[in-house]
Amino acid sequence: MSLLMLLGLIDLSSVLSPEPHADNSIAAKMMELLFIRFFFAKIVNALVLNTVRYLCVMPSPNLGDSIKSNADTNPDSVLSEVVFGSLIEGHLLQVNTLNEKAIEPRNPDWFSISLFILMAWFTWMRVVYSKLFVQLLGAIFNMNTTNQLVRDENILIQRASVMLSLMFYCSFALFIFQALDRFEMNIPWIGFGLFRFLFILMAIALAYSLKTILLKLLGNVFDIEKPAASYIFNFTLINISTGIALLPIILILAFVDSNYVLPFYYTGFGILIISFIYRQIRALRIWSSMQGVSFFYFIVYICTLEISPFLILYKIIMG
Repeated sequence: MSLLMLLGLIDLSSVLSPEPHADNSIAAKMMELLFIRFFFAKIVNALVLNTVRYLCVMPSPNLGDSIKSNADTNPDSVLSEVVFGSLIEGHLLQVNTLNEKAIEPRNPDWFSISLFILMAWFTWMRVVYSKLFVQLLGAIFNMNTTNQLVRDENILIQRASVMLSLMFYCSFALFIFQALDRFEMNIPWIGFGLFRFLFILMAIALAYSLKTILLKLLGNVFDIEKPAASYIFNFTLINISTGIALLPIILILAFVDSNYVLPFYYTGFGILIISFIYRQIRALRIWSSMQGVSFFYFIVYICTLEISPFLILYKIIMG
């Protein structure tokens, strides 16, 4: 009967009041609207529940059991369980492989700590030795400034040069460590991780220390102390600038997505090659200022102390 009232087949006012003029009253109209709203809600609810029960495909057996158990106690919860259950069911994460691998950090803790100490070291040097820092960097591109600094023999400049040289050793070692790891150059006898970094650091520091000692010894033997001291100071300055230039490269290689860092490895190698060439140009200028010394000895020096160490290192790495 309520459905007939909803469809307008039976006049609700005639049911509520047998009087012919009762449909004109406000109370009759309000009661009619209330009955229509009530029965309309019940009909819609019944239609939706029947559709859900008989036409919908349950997304999972567990969900069907849940609906069946809840339908007896609370029929109104069936709709929400089916609708939201079907939405969630299709978006569950699926396991694609049985050989899951744990996520490993890209940079080990010791590497991040070393990089932080290196950046703090550079900042401290830049603040404490600001004037000397500017002079040292200016001497890299001005030969006259370099000669003046060598003649002055300033203790503060020598101390700053030593500390910045140590910074170069660390940055150079970090870059080499990253390159070996990136290109998967496994060298078992130098170890892995922190031990490999320390080995590279000690090798670089030992190589440049031996080179400095040998140059001083040759200067004393052949009575060319001033040219030898000038060259030592020049390659120290170039090493300092190389270490500073490698710092942003190391930061990019450490924290940028590995899919985009390959050009920066080549940039780092380019910086090392340019510094090597520039060091030889400075050496040639110093050598040309010496009187009575054959150019042949300069070629011997280049082959013995500059090129051969790299060839030996390449041979060791490549086996």
